[in-house]
Amino acid sequence: LFLIVKPDLCLDAEDFQKLSIHPQFMPISVIALHITEKPFNKITDKELKDYNHIRTILKQSIPGKTNRSQLGLFHGKLTRSSKNVSDADNRTCRWRKPNIQEAKFYSNILKRKIVLDVSTKAIKCIRKYGGFDNYILLSKAENLDSIYGEYLRTLMMKKLQDPEFDVGYVVKSRPITYHYNKQKHFFRGNDVVWYPKDIRYQDHTQDKLKFAEDLSKKEIQEIEDLRIAAENEETVSENPILKRLQEKDRVEMEKLEPYRQQALADLERMRKKKKNLVQKTIEMAQYYQNQGFSADQLGDNAVRPRKKYIKENKTID
Repeated sequence: LFLIVKPDLCLDAEDFQKLSIHPQFMPISVIALHITEKPFNKITDKELKDYNHIRTILKQSIPGKTNRSQLGLFHGKLTRSSKNVSDADNRTCRWRKPNIQEAKFYSNILKRKIVLDVSTKAIKCIRKYGGFDNYILLSKAENLDSIYGEYLRTLMMKKLQDPEFDVGYVVKSRPITYHYNKQKHFFRGNDVVWYPKDIRYQDHTQDKLKFAEDLSKKEIQEIEDLRIAAENEETVSENPILKRLQEKDRVEMEKLEPYRQQALADLERMRKKKKNLVQKTIEMAQYYQNQGFSADQLGDNAVRPRKKYIKENKTID
């Protein structure tokens, strides 16, 4: 039998000796920890939340690795040296740098948006693994090859083992921002619902009513309180819910009062305009009757009695 020790279950030298003595675990083959896993092997929850302590760990230098690769996800891609060979067989040393992009990823486990440098190889692997969290949790340490990746893996494992674990501030994470367009928000209006022409102008209040399963606990409690108040015949001054509803209706009516006054003014203006138009029509009819004109004599002007009336009045005046 062979015992494979996982990174989160690393054993000390005394534990190895005890296991080697036990016949069930002989011989033993132990996988050594990767150099990026060692700082988080026996880290406590307090140290994991300490920003200064984590920053000290992330600043550690690893031989043969760049600091930028340890703070990002390069998936083992590093700068390589090569030579340019000309037609005359002249060899010139050059560097071949990996394709690094700044990318944003959202962790469903940590509930954080993380912005970091990743290589195109890592982006392909993230897509292959089915997501950012799967890539961090399932990648081997030698493939991940990042101290920051192991830091994220430790946080995710803590969160999965204890859902109530408070992650706190995650290094290189940013708050989730929502873009707010002030002009769009001001002119957005109400939500438009399309109805067929035959039912467009009917009362659709019933469509907006909520069923019992759609109500929240607070709304259900308010309905129950209102029912009890109706049974006890409480007045508005006695019941706080009725007070709040009445105050809410009053505020809404105050907001609508300027529009109501404007509508009444527009209606009064239209009535005066219609009254003046009727009066002008009566005057035109009397004028044509006194002049003795008929529709046959007016010709085309019969369809435009107002213009004819104004023209005749101007000549008469």
